[in-house]
Amino acid sequence: MGQAPSAAPPPARMRVVVLPIKAVANTLEVTAPVSFPPELLGRLTPEELAVVVAVTNETLKTHASLSFLALLLPLVLLDLVSVLLLALFDPWLLVAPWDFALGDIVLPVSLEFLMFFCVFPVTVYALNRRMSAAQAQLRLKLDEFSNFFAERGISFQLRQRLSAAARGCSLWVEVAVAPVLTALLPIAVPVPTLVPVLVDPASLGAGAAGGWAAGKAPAPASS
Repeated sequence: MGQAPSAAPPPARMRVVVLPIKAVANTLEVTAPVSFPPELLGRLTPEELAVVVAVTNETLKTHASLSFLALLLPLVLLDLVSVLLLALFDPWLLVAPWDFALGDIVLPVSLEFLMFFCVFPVTVYALNRRMSAAQAQLRLKLDEFSNFFAERGISFQLRQRLSAAARGCSLWVEVAVAPVLTALLPIAVPVPTLVPVLVDPASLGAGAAGGWAAGKAPAPASS
């Protein structure tokens, strides 16, 4: 009777653990899970996960200076520069601008508004550049963790998603846990097999050679 075929292993699926990144006190921090994720059991220890979270938060401290006042700093500096330029042009423009004709104040006021209009793209560019540099540095750290824990089937990636109407974005660290694959492989069982061997008659004795020539097998030698 043939053996019944063994059941196929269940399909393996990739498991994902999400570590959200939130703004805390003018900086960004990874929110550590309250309890140890069951997906990481047998792959990571709580101490190793705490080290990953601590190094990630240390890298994210580059966003610490990106507060509301830091964003207003270019506008404040531009306001000071524009006031200084108006004072150099005519100090009375700051004291009593209504004493001047409209044609006399159109040029300096237009230059001030133009400077304010141009500072917004510069501020956004500087902000995006700094955030991109911090994200690139964080991705390097996560790649180091992925290489270190590659033998355990764990990889770390930084994810980003735009909110509705592109008014903001959300960041999180994704921990991918690769499944353990079970494969049924056939095992070869050795079976005894008769293999013919060619022997030179000259290497045998005279009696054995004559027996082979007569079609009879030589008798086994007595011990």
